[in-house]
Parts: sequence; structure tokens; C-alpha cells
Amino acid sequence: MGTGTLVLAQHQSWRQSQLDQAAFATGADVRVNLAAPFPVDRTGALAHARGIRSAMPVSSFYTGFDVYALDARTAAGTVLLRPDLSGLPMTGLWPRITPGRASPGLVLPGRPVRVAITAMLRAPRAVRLGALSASLTVQDGWGIVYSVPAGALPADGRYHRLAIDLSAGQQARYPLRLLGLSVSYQLPGFPPPPYPSQAAMLAAMRAEERTAAGRASLALSALAVSPRATGAFPAPFAGASALIRWHATAASANLADPHAHGIAPTVTAWRPTAGAASLTFTVGSGQLMQVTGRPPLPISGQLALTAGSSVVAIPGIATRAFFGAASAHLGDIVQLPAGNANVPVRLVAEVRAFPTAAGDGPVLIVDQASLQEALASELQPPLPVNQWWLQTADGIPAGLPAGLPAGTTVASRAGAAAGLLDDPLPNVPQLALLVIVTAAALLAGIGFVVSVVAAVRERRLQDALLAALGVGRAARTGQLCLEQLMLSVPAAAAGALIGAGLARLLVPAVTLTTGAVAPFPPVRVVIPVGWTVLLALAVAAVPVLAAAAAAAFRPDPAAQLRAGETT
Repeated sequence: MGTGTLVLAQHQSWRQSQLDQAAFATGADVRVNLAAPFPVDRTGALAHARGIRSAMPVSSFYTGFDVYALDARTAAGTVLLRPDLSGLPMTGLWPRITPGRASPGLVLPGRPVRVAITAMLRAPRAVRLGALSASLTVQDGWGIVYSVPAGALPADGRYHRLAIDLSAGQQARYPLRLLGLSVSYQLPGFPPPPYPSQAAMLAAMRAEERTAAGRASLALSALAVSPRATGAFPAPFAGASALIRWHATAASANLADPHAHGIAPTVTAWRPTAGAASLTFTVGSGQLMQVTGRPPLPISGQLALTAGSSVVAIPGIATRAFFGAASAHLGDIVQLPAGNANVPVRLVAEVRAFPTAAGDGPVLIVDQASLQEALASELQPPLPVNQWWLQTADGIPAGLPAGLPAGTTVASRAGAAAGLLDDPLPNVPQLALLVIVTAAALLAGIGFVVSVVAAVRERRLQDALLAALGVGRAARTGQLCLEQLMLSVPAAAAGALIGAGLARLLVPAVTLTTGAVAPFPPVRVVIPVGWTVLLALAVAAVPVLAAAAAAAFRPDPAAQLRAGETT
């Protein structure tokens, strides 16, 4: 019984280990690895595909450690994180990083296909800015942020409509939010040194400073949305007052280059004026001198209006290795490098490891929407979503590969598990173990039968005396069976406990991968209670059945008594 329990536990633990490894390797029922992010109008189509119960966008990148930005609201039902790898239950882990406040930005009503904002740019005198390239930053219901080109805005002092196309098939995840507006332009430049004289240099510097200090204004008056891809826009749903609380910024990222020379643009005022929200700014100046003797290269300046005014620490979950590598503790704030910004992250929970990451290495997990909003407030480009983790009804949905971008790969937990379970190398020892438990049960059964038969032969005289005293055959057989049952049941239970104890000690040490290394996640010892109980019942029943069979072939009691008197 001990041997059988040990073998059954080893086999079940090995099988469960293969399933755990497959779940850890894929992270979800199905993982879609994108070669290029989905456009805004494809995310809803993926989530509502047949056979998909829930979908979770994931932005995964490496910045000295693995970072996963995911949708914390759907993580509990999607992420295949084994419970023992977390100090908190899944229902208490993910709410730690779920945003508890309303998302910033302006909610776009309905299911808009196009979004437009009316804007006017007035350049300072004697400065030609040309047409400014505009873009709108939009966030969908997943928390994914998109920067969508909105066309060009001429610096002619007249109002123009900047429009973006979002979802021709209305397959986005609604509601959509407008997080910001940005425009970029070429900074005015000046002849580079050397100058013919000191006076010429001073004159050039003064002219550059005057030009850089010239003030331009950007006015925004109304926002409108349209549920159709063509035609006129309906009446505006919001005016300039909806944007006046936004944060205004002017900068030139190119001036950080050591070869760049110039003066950065600055915001001088952001206020409502005559039914519009007006941003006044100095245009700045600059150019990039990479090679001496060659003409300088132009550099650009950026104006941005963002819904988030400042970056506060967003909550994050870290692995035990991350805490050790960062010398951090729960509640500490660490810096997450993302793009050209450092986002502060407050560590609120710890896990031992995270699926799809390399073993138990350092990993940081944050909410997708929180990180995207923090980057948008820092004028950083959106973080691309390069994975989708799906909870499915049964493996990979039949129609999933269709319509995915070229280069996309799809992995499933069921496929990974089948590959591990069907591997012939570890299957041979598992079959050998099953043969061993069968042989052990067979030898035990033979031993029991021999023992019972021998006991019955030794007690023939006693059985004959009981028969002579009037005890019936059924009663004598029942007594014999009960005696064997009282011996076999405790013996089977003791064997099961011994086997379970040996399994706890030995199974983690002998369960290895095909590479002869300990699997990760670590093996969990699984005692198959159902099969163990059936084995115990079978083992305990053998002596009873043997006793019943032996009692059926007892000789005549009188003859046994006469034989006993003779001896």
C-alpha cells in the first residue's frame, strides 16, 4: 500500500508539474504575441471573437528587469499565477494595483469614429513657423493609449479643424477618452559659428534671443465627435472650458543632444479668452550641428496639453528577486525607466515569480492604464501593447489566427501541456512506475491469499468445534472475514500514510525536467485521494475475499473432530 501510494503520488505530481510549467510558460489560456500593435479599431474585435471569455492587453519590455503593464481589472480571471506563488489570494492581489480613482481626460460621448478639435495658431511677427504637425492622444476602455495624427495646423491666425479617424468599424473598446493634444514645429535657426567678428557673434546672439522670445498663441475653441467616417460633424459636445484645467507644456527634446544649440520654448500663459482656451508661448530657437563645416540640421519644438498635471507614484507588484535586487521593501517607491521618463512606482505586494518571465528573476507588474497615463503626462509616446493574454473556453479559438498582423505568434496552455505530457523521454519512467505499483499490488494480493489460506488450514479444528456447538457456516465465515477486515483496514491506512509521507520527502527531489533540472514552478506534491482510497479498499478487500473463498471449501466438521481426536 505504501509503494502504491508513493507511485501514484509521484505520477500525479509529475503530471501536475507539466501542467503548471505549461501555464507558467504561456501566462494565460492563450497568449498572442504581436509583431505590431493593434490599431484602436481591432482591439474590440479580438476581445469579442468566438470562444474568448476575456482579453487582457499586456505591454512587456525589459529595462534591466522585466516589466509587465497589464489590465489589473481582468488579471484575476486571465493570469495563470499559481496561488502558492503569491502571498495574497488572487482576489486580493490584483485590486492592490487597480486604479482607485477616475481616469483623467475628457470622455468622448457615444461610439465616435472621428474626433475633431477646432484650433488656431498665430505666429509672432517676423517669424515663419510654417504648418504645425498636430496629433491627439486617445485612451480606450482597455487603458491603451494611442497617439493619432490630426493633420497640419497652419500658423495663419485662422481657425482650422484638426480631425482624427479612430474606428471605421466601431470595433474599439469604449468609452474613449481624450488625454491630450500635441503640436510640433521646426524651431527657427541661425547661421552657425564661426562668425567673422566678435560684433557679428553678439549681433547673431541678440537676434536669436529676440526671435526665441517672440510669443505665439494657440487657441482651442470646440470639440466634436462623429459616429460616421464621412460627412459633416455634429454640433460640438464640449467647449474650451473642458480643457482649461489641462496642463500646458512647451519643450524641445532635441536640445538635450550635446551637439544642439538653442533656446527652448516656454509656456507664458494658459487661460480662457473670448470663448476659447488660449496657450501663449515663446517659440524658442535651435539647430543641430553634427559635423563641422556642414549646414546645421533643424530641430523641432513641441507644445502639449495633457489631462494629467503631475506624475504620482503608481502601485506595482514585484517579485521577491526584484525586492532583493533593488534593496527595497513593501511601501517603498522605485523608479521605472519607460521611454525617456522615470515613472515612480510604489511597491504594494510581493509574488515569488510571474508567468512568462525567466524563472524567479526580478519582475515588476503595473496597471496598463496607470502607466500609460503617467507617460502621457510626461509627454512620452504611448507604450505599445505587444501581447494579448486571453481566457478561452477551450484552447485556441478556431478563428483566432485569421486577421492577426503578419509575424504574430499564438501560444496556448493546452498546446504547451500536450507537448510536455507527450514527451517520450519522461513518459517511459512514468510507465515503469505504473508497472511497479501493479506488480506491488499483485504481490500483496498473492501474499494475502497465501496467508489467509494457511490461517484457515491451521484453524480447521477450531472451526469444527464451533460447528459442533451450533454456530452456522455463515456466522463462522462472517467471523473469519471480520477478523481479516480488522487487520487489513488498519494495515492499508498505515500503508497509505507511509506512502504519503515518503511522497512528501522524495517526489520533489526525483521530479525533474527533460534537462535533468528542477522544474519551475516548483513541484507540488499531489496525493490522488480518489485513486489512493480505491487502492486501499482493494488491498483491504483481498484478505476478506480470500477468507470468504477459503471458508466455502471447508471439509466435514465431524471428520475434522475425529481427525483431531486421533492426533
